[in-house]
Amino acid sequence: MKKPQVFIFVFLAGACAGLLFTGCAATHVKELSAVDFVKQAGEINEVNGAHWTRYVGRTQGRVYLEYQHSSLIGDGVRTTVYWTNLPELPKEIAENIKVGNAPWGAGFPLLENSESQ
Repeated sequence: MKKPQVFIFVFLAGACAGLLFTGCAATHVKELSAVDFVKQAGEINEVNGAHWTRYVGRTQGRVYLEYQHSSLIGDGVRTTVYWTNLPELPKEIAENIKVGNAPWGAGFPLLENSESQ
């Protein structure tokens, strides 16, 4: 290969690798079953420096958790937002959420109720 072709190849390979790693750093959104959602929410009160879960709130029949863990590559954290359908949760938990009580500790304030829209 000639020098300009080697430079272009190295540049493109680096750009592709950069896109791959920054794409891995993005926030992910994932649906969980009600059972798995409750299990994940149970981690809210755990004290752990490597990962943590927070209650985000609800909108139009869905409930959200934010899960963050330390990045294995580079600095910072990776975030996954988990959600499930509110009617699929156990009745007691769903009722607490509907009246504005976060059943998993303090967490974040509930999002505005947008079911009336």
